[in-house]
Amino acid sequence: MRASTKQGFTLIELMIVVAIIGILAAIAIPNFIKFQARSKQGEAKVNLKSLLTSQKAYFAERDTYTSLVSDLLFRPERGNRYGYYNGGITLVSRAANTESVGSADTGFSPDTAKGFGNSSPATTNLTATAATATDGVCTLTTAGCVTTGNNGAFAAIAAANVDNDSVIDSWAIASMALTVANSSDSEVSTNGPGIPVNHINDCR
Repeated sequence: MRASTKQGFTLIELMIVVAIIGILAAIAIPNFIKFQARSKQGEAKVNLKSLLTSQKAYFAERDTYTSLVSDLLFRPERGNRYGYYNGGITLVSRAANTESVGSADTGFSPDTAKGFGNSSPATTNLTATAATATDGVCTLTTAGCVTTGNNGAFAAIAAANVDNDSVIDSWAIASMALTVANSSDSEVSTNGPGIPVNHINDCR
């Protein structure tokens, strides 16, 4: 009678395979989460550039900037994770499926109807200066800033928590030059007017 040739895995071999899978998961999962969070930052860059275009169009027609979103063509699509601040803290509420843009509203809240939470903006490590000697400036706050007139300026802020930790991802765009100082959540950079800057990076 022939002996059976069936073979299986030993317990040690199975434990080695499980250990290898665990090591790969420990490396891959954090990188995947970071990559996913970075992809969410695209929303802020696109919408801030849209806000810049609206401000420039308004300035070309009226010779001034405005903090009122009712005066601008800027309307971020629903489902926005970021809150947008255009020189004030009175935001269009997106707590329901319908919304109404008021005459005093200066930005848009995150779409809380879709489950995104509010995040307080910040201007840590961010400094705004006139782009040229003849350009205007405004005093930067956590809600951005606007000065009116033909020598005016504006800065807008976008803020959200993209990976559910304590750090708030914060972006800015301005008619001024923006300088970011080095910190644990930012890298040194100097950007000209109209370029979105990530002055507090939640994805580092």
